[in-house]
Amino acid sequence: MTRKFLQGKFLDSLRLYVRGGTGGMGFPKYGGVGGKGGSVYVMAKEEGDLKSVSKKHSSKRVLAGHGGHSHKNRVLGCPGEDQYVEVPLGVTIIDEHGRVLEKEQSDDDFEIGVKTRKTSKKLNLKTSNYLTDNRTCLFEAAISAMQSTKDGLNITTISATQYHSRRTSLKRGDLDKTGSSILVAPGGPGGGPTNNFCGVKGQGHSVTLDLKLIADIGLVGFPNAGKSSLLKAISNAKPKVASYPFTTIRPNIGVLQYSDYRQITMADLPGLIEGAHANIGMGHKFLKHVERTKMLLLIVDIGGFQLSPHHTPRSCLETVLLLNKELELYKEDLLEKPAVLVINKMDLEGADEKLRAIQSHLKDLAGASLQFSELLRPKHPLQFDSVMAISALSDPEGVSRVKLRLRELLDFYAEQSLALAEQESRLLEQVTASITEAGPRLV
Repeated sequence: MTRKFLQGKFLDSLRLYVRGGTGGMGFPKYGGVGGKGGSVYVMAKEEGDLKSVSKKHSSKRVLAGHGGHSHKNRVLGCPGEDQYVEVPLGVTIIDEHGRVLEKEQSDDDFEIGVKTRKTSKKLNLKTSNYLTDNRTCLFEAAISAMQSTKDGLNITTISATQYHSRRTSLKRGDLDKTGSSILVAPGGPGGGPTNNFCGVKGQGHSVTLDLKLIADIGLVGFPNAGKSSLLKAISNAKPKVASYPFTTIRPNIGVLQYSDYRQITMADLPGLIEGAHANIGMGHKFLKHVERTKMLLLIVDIGGFQLSPHHTPRSCLETVLLLNKELELYKEDLLEKPAVLVINKMDLEGADEKLRAIQSHLKDLAGASLQFSELLRPKHPLQFDSVMAISALSDPEGVSRVKLRLRELLDFYAEQSLALAEQESRLLEQVTASITEAGPRLV
């Protein structure tokens, strides 16, 4: 019998048909041009979910308005009405061929080549990859140039084959800022001298809105490891907690509140199983949400895990290695995130002895994995910033320690990122001053 809460399931993927409007007809007698067809955009907003998007567009079709025709009383036809699909932050748009639709560069982006004093090597970059206010940015070129010459940077030539605006795609297709948008179905141009005064149809195709939750911390673990118990103890979330596996069937977001009003978000993802990287047990559906988090929080049961009597029982150390392996096989970049390991259920009998037996191995996962089969051996073992043993149900002091440690680590890495940004800014100022002093010329 289907459980009631499955009926209102969490929606993290939605398919829509989008079509731009047809351009209006021209008016040859007066050289009139028809209005451009409206376009369809997907725009991010801070609140909402894909379920509300599905409800608003119940037909799963989003059609922009057609351009107005040119006539003797109005030589230039009215443009068609644009349509905006408002989606929550964290949405990626995928077309029917499986390609990610990307945002475009602004009109004042251009490609720049830089020559150093001692080399003639050209270094190309695109300005908008680094700055959002469209200032000339030579940061990447400066680094490469400074590495190739000992006496600093001497920019003698700026080569711009197309100095004016050059619209090219950016490698950023995620809607992660409020108000950011992506054009998904452009409208057709209006009828004019170039197309025999016949309006052109707009583009029409299906797109998939794929939601990846945005949170500071992602909780990762096997079923019944205590993820929901920890989230409930550490935050304001109220997930379902029970003694059987798979009590979490959709992601939960909890907010960690601190006495100084600082807030940190934590995502509790449904439990993984072996083979999640190959989409076994809806692995991709859950693992994709880890991509947007700043830090990984792996939680394991000190007693290990066994999915069913037909599956191989895994020890606590084996579950750590398996989680490492699943993350690596799904997307290796995930292992570059800061990671914390929480060993849960320390209130069970014999837990202290089991912890002492694996403590040294947790500091050297690479060496520990050698005693197991290759299936449990990750190529890139995680280096945990902290390993903490607690009982989420009966150890409030331990939970508080975890809460404080998570904040310390997030603040530490945020400060590192800020320092790097300041370093880049200073280098940019140096390069800008060098350009002004050297007087670059266009060729």
